[in-house]
Amino acid sequence: MTLVSGEWGIGPSARADVDRLVEFATAMKPYSRSVIVSDGPPRLTQEPVDCLRAQGATMKTCTERLSADLAWGHKYALTVTQKRRLGFIDMQGWFCYHSLCPYVVDGIVTHRDTGHMTRTYGLRIATQFRDSFAEN
Repeated sequence: MTLVSGEWGIGPSARADVDRLVEFATAMKPYSRSVIVSDGPPRLTQEPVDCLRAQGATMKTCTERLSADLAWGHKYALTVTQKRRLGFIDMQGWFCYHSLCPYVVDGIVTHRDTGHMTRTYGLRIATQFRDSFAEN
């Protein structure tokens, strides 16, 4: 098995990044029984610690709405990987629900900065990741 992960831009400008990532994943197919592309956590607009430490912080004030631009690259990657018969691990649902992405899930801070998950949250979703990996 080969797992390919990378970061792509926001909005339609993500197309070139996703295409390069999928091109690489496709090139790995002759060398691996299965090739899986994984997206990453959704990019936030502010540092989670700044929001969570702010006076009067609440779940409402420390939750972001997943914009169409943020979701674009994710949706494009999903579509392209399906066309190329590659696996895809969809992490978005582990961070967002109905396009709302809270900074805290099950009492755990999800992001250590605007684009990377915390180690603790990574351990929290490890079983889901492992299950998705096995399904692909």
